[in-house]
Amino acid sequence: MKSNRKNTALNNSSCPPLIVAEGRLRQASRFFICMDSRFRGNDTHENNQNTLNKHSGLTLIEVLLSLAIASVFALLLGQVVGGALQAWSGSQAKHDLTQDARFAMQRMNAAVRDAGILMLPFTDNVPRDVLAVSLGPTIDQDSNGIMDGDNDGDGQLDEDLPPDNTNDGAPGIIGIDDDGDGLVDEGNTLRNHEDGSLVGDSDGSDDNDWYDPVVYYLQGTTLIERMPNLNPVDGNDYTENPLVENVITFTAARIPQGRGVIVEITLAIANGNETINLNSRVRVGGAK
Repeated sequence: MKSNRKNTALNNSSCPPLIVAEGRLRQASRFFICMDSRFRGNDTHENNQNTLNKHSGLTLIEVLLSLAIASVFALLLGQVVGGALQAWSGSQAKHDLTQDARFAMQRMNAAVRDAGILMLPFTDNVPRDVLAVSLGPTIDQDSNGIMDGDNDGDGQLDEDLPPDNTNDGAPGIIGIDDDGDGLVDEGNTLRNHEDGSLVGDSDGSDDNDWYDPVVYYLQGTTLIERMPNLNPVDGNDYTENPLVENVITFTAARIPQGRGVIVEITLAIANGNETINLNSRVRVGGAK
């Protein structure tokens, strides 16, 4: 065994130096190739990472362009929303105006239908800016079984008129220009139309059942409703409330029709660019 190892060693030592150098050179070459491949792998990884970072970000121009596009869309959206809100607001204003006008017209129509008599206008076919009717036999607001217009509670309506038909101490209806001459409450209390005509009751009775007027008239551009209070002590016992504002036209006309009377009412109100016009014809006492 020892002789074989010795022979092998001798054989190795007897190899030419060129062959030994070539073997070592190959080993060194393999080492450098391995190291180079490792370094190249690291560079490729870094290059890939740089490429990824480069594509994952935005340039300043891209940011500014995005902001500009977003601003344009925001402006267009604002115009659309603003237009829609303006249209809705105009529609809502017209709806509210229509509701106000209809409510006022319904109140006047109901008063005429439930009326005992038409007090104003008292001239046929002459439109006036005032409407007055007396409480009719169907009105009993407190449901006590007695008509609100039956001031003496005898079960009869307006059968015992005083010389001053409205019992308010003024010619005609107090505070109202009955005859349309621009003057209010002129003359004496027996002039129940302010025009000199005497319509009072002079039968010697107690004179304690007067007309209770429901009145609609303009105060500036506001339509006022005057209603007698329950169980009034006289014709001055009433309450006034604004019925509708922004009135530009209000007229009432007495129109004879056979044995009855029709009232034609015209009402127009406006707010800004919106105007509502209503017209109705109602028979006096039609609810009786």
